Amino acid sequence: MIQSKKVKYLLVALFTGLMVTLFVLYNTSERLQKERKYVPVDNASTFFTVASCANRYIEYLSSRDVNSLKLVLNSKYNIDEEMNKFNESDVAYTIKVKKIYQAKMNKNNVKYYVYGLLRKDQIDEFDFGAPYYLIIDIDTDSYTYTVSPYDGKVFE
Repeated sequence: MIQSKKVKYLLVALFTGLMVTLFVLYNTSERLQKERKYVPVDNASTFFTVASCANRYIEYLSSRDVNSLKLVLNSKYNIDEEMNKFNESDVAYTIKVKKIYQAKMNKNNVKYYVYGLLRKDQIDEFDFGAPYYLIIDIDTDSYTYTVSPYDGKVFE
């Protein structure tokens, strides 16, 4: 009889501890998600606008258009380093955008995290593409954007 009471108290304590642990873990993950503020882009117009910015950037890189790159590439990145990633001068590249997350930075600036597949645009071969990540900052007040290369941590 005494042992069964001890077992009951032990089970109640274990169950309570488990419930408290689950509650804390759930609230922690929810809080972290709110802190990140990364929201998937579900508006088709916004998605295709950002995808167009990404494609234009890839087009500038593959065509080695330095003047246009200076306009869109974030100033902290070296244009020569970015162009060296596209060492084949006679091959055009495209990016097929798969996912975009957005984070509102302030009233006029939105940061878009872009994941896509970088493909060689060739007629005689099919290229599935390699994962490629970008950050596109759009200033909605002046209707301008900048592009930054990115390591893709948001999508992990």
